[in-house]
Amino acid sequence: MIFYVMKILLGSGGHTPTDRKRALVHEIQSFLGSTIERFLFIPYALQDWDYYAECFKELGLAAGYHLDSIHKAPDPKQAIASAEAIYIGGGNTNRLLSRLYEFDLVETVRERVRAGIPYIGLSAGSNVACPTTQTSNDMVIMVPPTFKALSLVPFQINPHYHDHPENPGLRAETRALRIQEYLEENPNETVVGMREGSVLRINDDNLTLGGNNGIRVFYGPEIGKQPEDFWPEDAISFLLK
Repeated sequence: MIFYVMKILLGSGGHTPTDRKRALVHEIQSFLGSTIERFLFIPYALQDWDYYAECFKELGLAAGYHLDSIHKAPDPKQAIASAEAIYIGGGNTNRLLSRLYEFDLVETVRERVRAGIPYIGLSAGSNVACPTTQTSNDMVIMVPPTFKALSLVPFQINPHYHDHPENPGLRAETRALRIQEYLEENPNETVVGMREGSVLRINDDNLTLGGNNGIRVFYGPEIGKQPEDFWPEDAISFLLK
């Protein structure tokens, strides 16, 4: 087995209300520290890249660091090669993955992160850190060449996870049911449902849960475990194995 030295921070998104954004900014600042001054932002999950980069700054989600957007770079691969850190924002996961393949950046990003460059992903940026993007909530508005993604973590993520249907008076389908259907076809996998405001932080072989909300972990039938809830300070490094 190849051992990679990785620093990864994955957020569900949902940076409003203010307490969630404050918690996320704190996690980013703690994660990147004071030795890093700037990060490379990848805005491909939205259509208007200029707007996205500026909006990110205005919302304070750059957490006080200098933001360089990859779409401004004359050579995207070189921008990744020289970046201090990589930050991929949310939006439509299928559009994001399609653009990463279109610009031939999947392997470049993967290699840099596996070599130790810090990686931050929010929502769609968390989805592409998984083996595939098949547990995204997003419409397939673009069809990527494959749903295989960066494989930075060994489990799947469902961002914006919530426990109940939006209209409980109706016979509504739940997010848990959608995840169950995925696991019926992928029985030896694990899916982490990240509630709004939850943050996963990886430092080599150590995985911790931060932010101000918890996660629900779903296991495929071959694993043989019932879904479990975890909260900040719970031990969850077993998910990396």
